[in-house]
Amino acid sequence: MYRWKAKNAQGVIYNGEFTAENENQVAVFVRENFGYVINIKPVKSKLSVQWSQQKKQKITNEEKELFFRQFHILLKSGIPILNALELLEHRLSENCADICRVLNKDLCEGNQLSKAMGRIPEVFPKLVVTLIQAGEISGNLNQSLSELANYYRKTNETKKYLKQISIYPMFLIGFTLLTFLFFVFKVLPMFAELYNGFDVEQSLLLKIISSVKEFPEQNLLLLFFILAIVLEIAFAKKKVLIKQVMKIPLIAKVQQQFQEIAFVRLLGVLLNSGVPIVEAIESARNILNNKEMEARADFFYKGVVRGISVADSAAMSGKLFSSTSIEFISIGESTGNLAEMLIEASEILEQDAFDRIQKLRSLVEPVLLVIISVVVLVMVMIVLTPMLTLITQMPE
Repeated sequence: MYRWKAKNAQGVIYNGEFTAENENQVAVFVRENFGYVINIKPVKSKLSVQWSQQKKQKITNEEKELFFRQFHILLKSGIPILNALELLEHRLSENCADICRVLNKDLCEGNQLSKAMGRIPEVFPKLVVTLIQAGEISGNLNQSLSELANYYRKTNETKKYLKQISIYPMFLIGFTLLTFLFFVFKVLPMFAELYNGFDVEQSLLLKIISSVKEFPEQNLLLLFFILAIVLEIAFAKKKVLIKQVMKIPLIAKVQQQFQEIAFVRLLGVLLNSGVPIVEAIESARNILNNKEMEARADFFYKGVVRGISVADSAAMSGKLFSSTSIEFISIGESTGNLAEMLIEASEILEQDAFDRIQKLRSLVEPVLLVIISVVVLVMVMIVLTPMLTLITQMPE
């Protein structure tokens, strides 16, 4: 959406809004109808503003999957698109119902579904608009909706798997921390007072821990102040901290693998919906959030644009594609089934990634148990050492 201002030969000023893909289209429209262009600037769509005012919370990927899945089923049943949106208003959540009303209103004004979705970028990213537009051009809108539903389903399954597999390690880490704090602030001070009553020389570690325990009691306000500053800095530098964590070799390797899976899967989905290869690569690379991977995707894109085969461009793109992906791309390009081979490659890569994470978890869990045991053992030794000293000094 663009807001324009123009002046005709008589000096009369006109202004208004016009929906177009770029400023050049707006300029052509204004010159043909109103005269000289004074100013053109992009503005937020009224529909997007309307949605932002109605929106109570962010639309989740689960809701998007359900929206596209049911939309696909209704259209497949032969229900017209406007009627399908009206039915979805009553079937889905309140947020999705708001989306359906906004889309329905825009369609009634004569706009295409892809353009209506493009006016709500908060809900429908570029890849969704590209797929819907490809479906409209090819006459396979229903297939595009199905591909989007499957894409969000796989994304949701991956996120759920990663959350489930991290629950037990996080529980062990939390349990270790709570055990340490319980010993420091409850158990050890009791024994420290007991040993003071018997005039028993405390171990160095017990003295240190007792001092640590006294600090928050004597400097509670200072401790809260320091904690608030640390939390504020951590929140302000959240993106920087996440980037630093992602640079850890093991985590970086896992992230790179999942970036490849997402890129390969989306590229296959786009091609399967009839999107041309160059446009598909350009849209798929937008989901990458790693600068190194983005640079490799850009190199891959430029190679295909120059006329180099997809397989050769992929092989020259560094670590953007693994050997498995390159092999499937080569087979798909030679057989004419590139889209199917890309989707198949993403499935194999994802299963391989899950297997590696499962193996890593099986190695991490025993290590965490050993750490818990060592923490408990150290605490027990700190408590028992003075007691054993007292026992040995008692007369027989």
